[in-house]
Amino acid sequence: MEPEKLTVQREQGPRELAEGLGLLVLGVALLVVVYGFGWRELLGLEFWLLVLLGPLGGVHRVLSRRRLVLDRGSRRVTRDVGLGVPFVRHAFSLHRYEQVELRARGSGRAGGLFALKPYSVHLHGPGGSLALAGSRDRDEALLLARAVSQHLDLTLRQD
Repeated sequence: MEPEKLTVQREQGPRELAEGLGLLVLGVALLVVVYGFGWRELLGLEFWLLVLLGPLGGVHRVLSRRRLVLDRGSRRVTRDVGLGVPFVRHAFSLHRYEQVELRARGSGRAGGLFALKPYSVHLHGPGGSLALAGSRDRDEALLLARAVSQHLDLTLRQD
């Protein structure tokens, strides 16, 4: 790790891989059953959306990557999102943020990009808030919030 940069990369764990592969297998199995029994005309739009979106969700769960680089030297945060390789890159100035927040879902403030995770880490300032990462594990989220707080020399606030 470069001393001026802190990199946070979302890794696929066994749970994400199992969910993704399950969705892929379910989508393919539904197609095989429907075409095997000749039920194509009997099923409505909702079924076809499920058959299409299930495998797409599975691909997303298996291949999605998210990387965050907090650059203390240039006072910028860069967020890459993609499937296997970065497709989209966003850069934000760190000058507008004054503190790091660890938010718990249900606190009324845990919305944003990681609203479905029980705990999320945000940069916060007068100009708004920037979601950095989310976790199902409070200790993991707290560890990340402390690392970001120390790296950027910002105060840490916990909800």
